[in-house]
Amino acid sequence: MNKLKIVCIGDSLTYGYRVRRSKTWINLSEKELKINIKNKGISGDTTGGMLSRFREDVISEKPKIAFIMGGSNDVISGADLGVPQSNIMAMVHQARGNMITPILGLPTKIDVDEVIEEWSSFADYKKISKQLYKYNNWLKKFSNAFEIDYIDFNISINRLSDEELHNIYLDGLHFNAKGHELMAKIFIDKIKTYI
Repeated sequence: MNKLKIVCIGDSLTYGYRVRRSKTWINLSEKELKINIKNKGISGDTTGGMLSRFREDVISEKPKIAFIMGGSNDVISGADLGVPQSNIMAMVHQARGNMITPILGLPTKIDVDEVIEEWSSFADYKKISKQLYKYNNWLKKFSNAFEIDYIDFNISINRLSDEELHNIYLDGLHFNAKGHELMAKIFIDKIKTYI
């Protein structure tokens, strides 16, 4: 096994909500790349939660790379975009200050038409989708300004037909095993450049 170690910190998109552990994109990537990848995703977490556990979950692990992906739950809960932006900045600077290479993940788009009724009854997912798009654009600008690598899973997702798109989601927000395979392929292609 290659000595490269990666810690992935995030929310349910990182954890792999309702997907068998062996089928999550992180486990698929670890198996394919033959490197140590730690999954520090917590379903429902915000970037504030990620920041508060960053020292324990990431820095103490002494990885070569920290993959940081969060912000969807901040947006869903109605937080101003300045909140996840400042938290992401803080995590990036903490990683770099500890000689860890940060790579940002852009949260995946929402399949608005497929969001389950219980969730769409308490939040406007069309509005959330627009906010996420703005947030992802900020992440790209921030990454370019500070020379941070990022992974935009949405490039591949946007190429899918409507039917293909519906087939990778569990509930409009989270991916099923097929969606995790797609994420793994994108993640693997990027990480190969570091091995």
